[in-house]
Amino acid sequence: MKKRIYAQVALIALLGFLVYFNSLSGKFIWDDYCYVKNNSHITSFSYLPGLFTEDIGAGSGVPSFFYRPFQMVTYMIDYALWGLNEFGYHLINLILHIIVSLCIYWMVTALFEQRVVAFLTSLLFIAHPAHVEAIASISGRAEPLVALFMLVMVILYSKQLSSGSRKLYALTLLSFVCALLSKENALIAPLLILLYHFTFTKKIKPGLFLSILAVSLSYIIIRISVLSRLLTESLLPYTPDARTFFSRIPGFFSALVFYLRILVLPFDLRVDYGSRLFRFSDPAVIIGMAITVFLTVYAFKRRRKDKLLFFSVIWFYITLLPSANIYKINESFMKEHWLYIPSIGFFLVLARSLVSLYGSRLKAAAVFSTVALLCFYSYLTARQNVYWSDPIVFMKRSMQYSDNYVFYEQLGLEYYNRGNFKEAADYYKEAIRRVPGNSRLYEALGVCYKALGRYKDAIAAYQRLLGMRPAESSAYYELGDLYDKAGEASEAVKAYSKAIELSPAYLEAHNNLAALYADTGEVKRAITLWERAVEIDPDFAIAHFNLAVFYYQQREYRLAVRHCDKVLQLGNAVDPEFLRLLEPYRTRE
Repeated sequence: MKKRIYAQVALIALLGFLVYFNSLSGKFIWDDYCYVKNNSHITSFSYLPGLFTEDIGAGSGVPSFFYRPFQMVTYMIDYALWGLNEFGYHLINLILHIIVSLCIYWMVTALFEQRVVAFLTSLLFIAHPAHVEAIASISGRAEPLVALFMLVMVILYSKQLSSGSRKLYALTLLSFVCALLSKENALIAPLLILLYHFTFTKKIKPGLFLSILAVSLSYIIIRISVLSRLLTESLLPYTPDARTFFSRIPGFFSALVFYLRILVLPFDLRVDYGSRLFRFSDPAVIIGMAITVFLTVYAFKRRRKDKLLFFSVIWFYITLLPSANIYKINESFMKEHWLYIPSIGFFLVLARSLVSLYGSRLKAAAVFSTVALLCFYSYLTARQNVYWSDPIVFMKRSMQYSDNYVFYEQLGLEYYNRGNFKEAADYYKEAIRRVPGNSRLYEALGVCYKALGRYKDAIAAYQRLLGMRPAESSAYYELGDLYDKAGEASEAVKAYSKAIELSPAYLEAHNNLAALYADTGEVKRAITLWERAVEIDPDFAIAHFNLAVFYYQQREYRLAVRHCDKVLQLGNAVDPEFLRLLEPYRTRE
């Protein structure tokens, strides 16, 4: 028996590595930039306490309504091990996916004592392409993390119920805490506990169940304290039709049809399904409601005779509920990674069906169907990994299914980072055509034009930006630099002066404006600005150096020496020839 178990565990792990092996060479993509690559708060363990008091975007300066400190802790450990080498992050995602699949094997065996069904359920789960978004994307790690801890919690809870072990009691609560700190949807865990009791007609022990509820309440209080709200609706924009709770209910039933289609026929998978609103009269909604009514009624009718079917169906609906978007959590009405935990119910029923087929006279058909299905899933998963391996490939493929401006913006950023500024500018222009009111896109376009030396076009982009963000001192600073490069000194002076007016301590603007005055012969005004800059920041080395040079030209040698010495004191190098020129005046001192 043990050898068979070891063999099954090894085959689950082996299949996981085979189907996701080509994901290990993937680059940072999509939300990976926000959560990992540009997130300074994962770069040092000194930030560890802060991860529990901030949202996941704090380290990259991107506001977020997600509180997932445990996910961020895993990235911090990753960074300590391999820096920003994507391979390590992908490897951890793959290992987590394999562990989750093994936990499914453990849970099904523990609850139903059907090891072959458990084995097939795990194989189907680990190979299915619907999970690529959660595994091949580094930022998708929250899905396997929360799944791992929720599955362990259910297993330990069932064992503690029969044994009364204090150790299992503590470990059950610890698993639940880790699940909550991994992703918000762990809040539905008490419902899964109730599902366990209802399925197997087990009497609830008030102590442990009330402890789980207490942990849930504590989490809610902490989340409200950290993010000033429990849920995410307040951060998301609305169309007038999307304001009401009931207007979004049809979307859940429509999404259900799409989810079932993905599970049965996993073609045309994508990251964005749009932010559509549905009506109760839409065909997909009607079909979704009919499926829901049928499955729910059938499952309850079969509850006593077929516990596995009942558990699977209700598991699917309970775990899908947090992502139903009835309370708006995302612009899209559905996401593939939201299927990660709910799909366990689907694969459990599918695996049992294959085992039942094998138990009939159709053994050959059952074996062929199982092998064919696993090969089919594995091939599609490996192919889907390719789409998630490179940002440009990913964005261009996503654009085949969606007109979302974000894909054009991300393509622009990727081409810019690769030094292809013309392609970057073209994609930014396409993004602007779709959302002309997005000031961030004009800023990015201006940066591209500047890199291309197209200063007039860059100036026009920044002027559009300032039309939307008129108090942006950094935009005026960039505009001043562009005017200077375009040979329009008077306009550059105006822009730098405006930047200083908006931000009086803007050192770089002081320096550049002073340099402009110096170039046009207004040396006294330049010196005044540099002196003001070093008053603001006595360690502003470039201003000290410029003062040294221009005081020397004005034959103010004592002041030249003083500012030059300050530059050296700050640890900066000075041209030896300039030091030689100052040496006689230093001796006189």
